[in-house]
Amino acid sequence: DCTDIVSAVESLLGGLHLARRRLDAVEFAKERSRSRRKVSYGLELVKNEHYIRFLRLPEQEIRADAPVPVPAEGVRRYTVQAVFHEPDTQPFDSIFIGSFERDERTGEIRNLHGALSQSMTGVANGTGAWEEMSHVTLTHTLSVLADDAAGGTLVTVFRLPTTDTLSASPRDNGTDGWSPGSGRALYYGYDGGAYTQPNPGNAYVRIFVPHDPLAPLNAQQLARIAYADCTPEGMMGDVCMTGTDAAFYGVSGSMGGYPVAQHIALDSSAAD
Repeated sequence: DCTDIVSAVESLLGGLHLARRRLDAVEFAKERSRSRRKVSYGLELVKNEHYIRFLRLPEQEIRADAPVPVPAEGVRRYTVQAVFHEPDTQPFDSIFIGSFERDERTGEIRNLHGALSQSMTGVANGTGAWEEMSHVTLTHTLSVLADDAAGGTLVTVFRLPTTDTLSASPRDNGTDGWSPGSGRALYYGYDGGAYTQPNPGNAYVRIFVPHDPLAPLNAQQLARIAYADCTPEGMMGDVCMTGTDAAFYGVSGSMGGYPVAQHIALDSSAAD
């Protein structure tokens, strides 16, 4: 049947077109990365120093034997920091720094907010420091999902008051318009190349909060955190910057990004 043949050819051409776009995006980021000065010491040392700098909070350390005051309503505030390694934008990684509140009586988590660094904006000859990148502010906590199988809660904060972030079209392997690993990292509205609406420019970060918030994450829990950045500074053509664990979500980030660390601490300076 001629119609079936035409449809098959159109589908093949569409797939090749998308593959070409993704390849162009990868080459763009790699060229940008190559233009930066390469540090002389090992990657593992750089990464370890980087994590210590951003994940240890000496000004907020609390002695184990010192009681922490709990607000009258039973709510505590926690700080959270997460790092997604970005192989193609080194020495810059995608880093989320934020905070959230937890009702210690019910376990309810609310008001996650913070900022996500944009690794493609790192300055030339930079060191990978937070202040050497631009950031996107995230203030809308739109998804809080219990994950009893992993022993905690998945909490996702967005830039906009909507979850519309990634393509929801089945042609792009889309689902609900934002779930990590969906939509082939294409922006919401791409719709298989039909461009049914402009990119809304959303972004999000998903963190994992264990039942004991201060407990270190195990590998299974860390694999669940993710991010997507479809703002102008996070775009490569029609492709958004994303970070996901390939084993858990079925695909790594659009530039190969994946989670490597998350740290939660009590915010002793928070006012009730």
